[in-house]
Amino acid sequence: MTTPFASAAAYPDRHGTPYPAQLHALLADRFVLDGSQTALELGARGADAGPGPGVLALSLTPSVDHVYAVHPDPEVLAEGSRLAEERGCPNVSWLEGDASAITRLCLPRIDLCVIGDAFDEMDGERVLADLDTVLAPRGGVAVITSPDRLEDLTDVLAKSVFSRVETTSWEQPAGLTAVVATRPRL
Repeated sequence: MTTPFASAAAYPDRHGTPYPAQLHALLADRFVLDGSQTALELGARGADAGPGPGVLALSLTPSVDHVYAVHPDPEVLAEGSRLAEERGCPNVSWLEGDASAITRLCLPRIDLCVIGDAFDEMDGERVLADLDTVLAPRGGVAVITSPDRLEDLTDVLAKSVFSRVETTSWEQPAGLTAVVATRPRL
């Protein structure tokens, strides 16, 4: 069966643009990434949505103990697994599923969930509610997107349990914006 996103597996460079070092520094700072944490990357079906073959997941491997990369397309997962092996990243688990299956994946406590433009293809309110059940008390969500999607995204996040929202933007590559959302501190 062919899915709208299946073509991405054959073209990792299409989704393989490296994220800037500043993004990793931001995530390391906000989530105190010291190599002992667990991260989750969520993907979704859609022509231009989803992480491709685990671009965010693979970029997190040096900073966390383990990454769970979740995507609904087995071809994309196979390509991500191949890239992980090629790059020497043994600390990634590739799980077939989508954002609607977060609570059924039997994940351990997650410290950080990263989502690329796939967030646009998800039921954001439901995903954030489900993430509340798997994220550690000081855990949070980082959505990596383009500035034109910022207003709707920050609105959805601000209305969720992860209502402490911070945005950071970079000119390169192509106006990348990170929206980091955590639970308010008491």
